[in-house]
Amino acid sequence: MGHNLTGDILRMLKLIDFKFHICMTLPGSLTFPSRGFILIAKCKDVKWFNKYRQSLKNRRIMFFDQLFNIDFSTFLHWSHLLIFIKGVTRGIIPGWYNNLETLHNTPTIQNKLMEMKEFHNFINLFIDMYSLFKTKDRIWYSQRDKGQYNIGKLTRKRSLEDVLVDDYIAQHFVQVSRGLEPTSIVKPCEKCLININSKGNDPRCLIAIDKSESIQIPVKKSKNLISNTRHNQMEKRIVMPAKDIRKMHQIINKVKKGDTPYNNFITDEDIDFEETTFEDSKRKFLESKFMTEKVKVNKLVKITSQLRHFNNITMYTDYTCSQN
Repeated sequence: MGHNLTGDILRMLKLIDFKFHICMTLPGSLTFPSRGFILIAKCKDVKWFNKYRQSLKNRRIMFFDQLFNIDFSTFLHWSHLLIFIKGVTRGIIPGWYNNLETLHNTPTIQNKLMEMKEFHNFINLFIDMYSLFKTKDRIWYSQRDKGQYNIGKLTRKRSLEDVLVDDYIAQHFVQVSRGLEPTSIVKPCEKCLININSKGNDPRCLIAIDKSESIQIPVKKSKNLISNTRHNQMEKRIVMPAKDIRKMHQIINKVKKGDTPYNNFITDEDIDFEETTFEDSKRKFLESKFMTEKVKVNKLVKITSQLRHFNNITMYTDYTCSQN
């Protein structure tokens, strides 16, 4: 009991200088991180590392790279990190996390960020979106469809299973917005235009989510929040950076079109270019119809961009809104 057979096998292979050859040209081949770029043990002194060695090992964390989001633009919030390492999601924030978060903002790490991004081809492969997230709220998926991002909780609808063999059947949820910006909170949709549930006595909005174009996302009921929205209320929340969901869908879309290899980088500029093209077209339209100050046109364009992915908007008296 407790003997690491896999470790013994790997050590024996290392002794005979055995090499695992990775095929980089086979279409559809999986890419995985062979190692990290910044070893945590080399960032701190021996005394600090010995103090937190076991805690880091329990969380399966060895590299600073594991503490970032999908494109290394954000140091993961503790609740987000717990979700991605698929570990125990309870307990106080450990001292090593606070220390490394502080270290992240120093030249020691900041000067190495670009090298780390290039090392990983600008996509953090430590972000595990494949294996199931350890939450009690079932399995959730996100899908981009006609410019919209649909969120659904996996359900079973036996009458539709034989018809929609290439799709998941999910209950449709919409993100609650504040100031036209989506928050992490999700609420059940009230049967919108993409609903496929024909039963009048079933209030759920059910949608079909394409298995080949969807990504699993972590959602759980929690009071913890990153944005300043609905403090201390138990809500269903997306437990990952919302911008990362869009970026992952862009990766899927580009791979499907064959425009780029899986491990080529997709930067914020790629998303910004799509937004800029949309905004330019709307600005030209508004300028051709109205004679007004440029600053007012820019405000209208910004609002148009924020409303771009909404079908319907429900406004509430506390200035929040839900969209679908």
